[in-house]
Amino acid sequence: ERGFWVTDGLKFGGDFLAYEGDPRDHHAQYVVTTVERDQLVSARDVVCRSRVAEAARKKLLVALSPPPDAPPVLVRVSYCGALSGTRDGARPARH
Repeated sequence: ERGFWVTDGLKFGGDFLAYEGDPRDHHAQYVVTTVERDQLVSARDVVCRSRVAEAARKKLLVALSPPPDAPPVLVRVSYCGALSGTRDGARPARH
C-alpha cells in the first residue's frame, strides 16, 4: 500500500526487507521486524537489530500489529552509540 517492494529479511535479521523500487535495481532501504500487539520485546533485541541494520546501511522499521480494522503502526528505530555506556550507566573513559 505504501509503494514498497518487499522480500525476505532473514539475511539482515529481520522479517522483511523493504525497497523503494524493484529489488533488481535498488538496495533495500529498510529492515522490517514485525511485533504482535501483546509481544514483549527486550531493549537488547531492539538495540541488536538496529545495530545490524545500521551496519548494513539500512534503517530498522518495527511494524506493530494493529488492533482489528486499523492500519499497522511503523516505528523507525535508530541506534545511537553516544547513548551506550557501561552497565551502571557511566560513560566509558576516552583514551
